[in-house]
Amino acid sequence: MKRTVLVGRSTAARQLLPRDVYFWLKALLLALVAVQLARLLWALLTPLGPLGQWLPPVPAALPIAARTALLTSFDPFAGAVPAPAQPASAPVTGFTLFGTRLGASGSAVIAGADGVQNSYAIGEEIAPGVRLAAVGFDFVMLDSGGQQQRLAMPGAEEEAVPPGAPGGASPASALAAGPSAPAGSVTPDAIRQNIAFAPRNAGGRITGLLVSPIGNDASLRAAGLQNGDVIVAVNGRRIGSAGDAAALQSQLVPGARLSLQVERGAAVVPVALLLAGPQ
Repeated sequence: MKRTVLVGRSTAARQLLPRDVYFWLKALLLALVAVQLARLLWALLTPLGPLGQWLPPVPAALPIAARTALLTSFDPFAGAVPAPAQPASAPVTGFTLFGTRLGASGSAVIAGADGVQNSYAIGEEIAPGVRLAAVGFDFVMLDSGGQQQRLAMPGAEEEAVPPGAPGGASPASALAAGPSAPAGSVTPDAIRQNIAFAPRNAGGRITGLLVSPIGNDASLRAAGLQNGDVIVAVNGRRIGSAGDAAALQSQLVPGARLSLQVERGAAVVPVALLLAGPQ
């Protein structure tokens, strides 16, 4: 009964539509179906690879003269291209070099006019307008307004040949020669063999360690200390017993970096003790 009613209604609807409109609706639906079938056939029949003798485009090559000029202007090993001329080094006044440490993170212990020693890494500013540019064997190079200045350790030999002389080496080439035996960084064995640490008693207790050289004072100076200095603190911990004095001896290991508080006369100055690492 229901099916008969639906068929009757569809027949009535077709009779209400004009014959031309009904024809064009069927034609539009058939056209859409044909388009979808064509797209399906194209997707199935289209080859995955390129048709014919397809070749990738050839990149444009530079002329031989341009390539030669490009390759000769860059040396990856920096061996054939001469280095730019370095400005002549000038003497430095007002600073004293007590020790150096070579390596990738080079540093130096430098004291200013006030006698206070501090450790500076390469690139750090030592004074207004003056920064540490490089660390050498027993000297450092300071940069002051673009001018290279050489600061050597007390007692170190000055350069026998000027930087620009044919037989001499410039400070830059001396720095590039690489580390051999850092003369400014003292070894733990040198401290134990050449520096004496005597407890200082005050009021019945130990208040510091009195340092003095054993024979030659080269190791004492390399450590940034002076005869008669009194070490009162190590890495922020004050020395107040024999155990603290023994702890200092145990910290003297290769590559260690100790921050000392030293009584020097009537003043207390910081000293950065840099110990040479294993060679």
